[in-house]
Amino acid sequence: MQQQSRARTYVVYLGLGSSLGDRATNLQNAVNGMHNQSDGACIAIEAVSQVYESPHMGLAFTDSETYPAHLNAVIRISTNLEPELLLNAIHNVEQLGGRERTLHWGPRTIDIDILLIDDMVIDTARLTVPHPGILHRPFVLLPLADVAPKIWLASGETVESAVQRIMTERPIIRRTADAISNPGMAGRM
Repeated sequence: MQQQSRARTYVVYLGLGSSLGDRATNLQNAVNGMHNQSDGACIAIEAVSQVYESPHMGLAFTDSETYPAHLNAVIRISTNLEPELLLNAIHNVEQLGGRERTLHWGPRTIDIDILLIDDMVIDTARLTVPHPGILHRPFVLLPLADVAPKIWLASGETVESAVQRIMTERPIIRRTADAISNPGMAGRM
């Protein structure tokens, strides 16, 4: 009797950001879009962070004054999608959210970054995991600490300790009153 192999399930942390339009709605729509993926994809939203606001981080020093502030959040998902297929699904959600890739590090309706996939290290032309900006971006670390404070980072510190370090260096982020609901929790009590 032949035994069927089961697809691997990955725990993934995604960073979400929006600086154009109704930013909070853009974040919620992105979470809903990830939840509603089809084509055999199983993506379960397991946790959603608080929403944070931060100045625009661009290529030029004056970008934070030129472009609108971002709202940011992190979600933890589990999925059976291989990393490259997950990236395709993310790009689809971004496209549905009106993302236009015209200006590198420019303002956008929605941006979704793969931050971590289990303890994997990936370095391809399309995908780098862990995301190289995690350790230097408070708008990533603070929401990541909401959903995974004890995870160890490549720097040898936990997310929690990285937050303490970076907030003494660059405390330019604030928690907002906006909230993202978890579509995977609808109807559960």
